[in-house]
Amino acid sequence: MNIKNITAIEGLLFLVGDDGIEIEQLLTVCSQSQQDLDVALSKLKAKFNDDDASALQLKRFGTQYKLTTKSIHKGFYEHFFSTIKVQQLSNAALEVLAIIAYNHPITRAAIEDIRGVNSDGVLRKLLMFDLVTEYGREQSPGNPVLFSITPYFLDYFGLHCIEELPKLKNASMLEISDDIDIFMTKYQEQKESEQLALHHD
Repeated sequence: MNIKNITAIEGLLFLVGDDGIEIEQLLTVCSQSQQDLDVALSKLKAKFNDDDASALQLKRFGTQYKLTTKSIHKGFYEHFFSTIKVQQLSNAALEVLAIIAYNHPITRAAIEDIRGVNSDGVLRKLLMFDLVTEYGREQSPGNPVLFSITPYFLDYFGLHCIEELPKLKNASMLEISDDIDIFMTKYQEQKESEQLALHHD
């Protein structure tokens, strides 16, 4: 397998993120033999896993491959996210939160179908902030990870239960993007309430 195909596999592994990719899917998309694919994956594994300058590693989970961060840095990542607070969420983060909140459990692919853009980076940050959580896997080809909201999500937005979310005009999941502004309004109201509370203290 030539270097172009190897780098294409690397990019694909990055794009699929935590969902990983099945070996059978790689064989199909690359149109390569199992032997050639094994060679390519071995080269990628050596590139990441054996390079002390890289924070990433290629790991196999059953019949899937994923790019993950190296466990040696786990304590560093946990310390970082334990010392910062979720003070301001980006519009992208709010969009993803709204989609998950109204359609949980939901896969990353379904989220991206609604948004029309890659959402892997946003999901990683929301997972780190404990606003969303992995909720098992969907029983479909590839068994993609399902995402749902957390108790901290409810607390962060000042909700007692999921039923207190603002009602959407559109029930269709594919039309939810038209109503995300309702969710953002709720977020802004929450932040304004926090600011008022700070001024009164």
